[in-house]
Amino acid sequence: MTQHKVRKVACGDYHTLALTEEGAVYSWGGTLWDKTGHKVGGIHRIEHLKGQQITDIACGDFHSLALNSEGQVYSWGGGGQNKNKGQLGHANKKDLPVPHLIQFFKDKKAIKIACGDYHSMVLTRDEELYSFG
Repeated sequence: MTQHKVRKVACGDYHTLALTEEGAVYSWGGTLWDKTGHKVGGIHRIEHLKGQQITDIACGDFHSLALNSEGQVYSWGGGGQNKNKGQLGHANKKDLPVPHLIQFFKDKKAIKIACGDYHSMVLTRDEELYSFG
């Protein structure tokens, strides 16, 4: 069994993310509404973030966020029309089963992310604070 040093853990409603010192993200817990980034139970690396140097993670009730070293923000999960209140930041209310880059923050250089139950927040290096959901 491979061991990893964990830098941060984020807990949502029935799911958990772990960020390793190498910048890899692992998830486990309830896979309902795609919030873990994979369809099977157990602890798994989120493959769609492989190749990214992830520096921060956050969990809401039915969604997850990841921030990379370039200041780009990824989101996934949602819960469809009943559970997605815009907290994924993609200007729609679709479920996202795997992480997708939030285009709005592509060039804004985020430095911090946070999630509430049905909302997300992003702080940029220019000290701009954005909230959605």
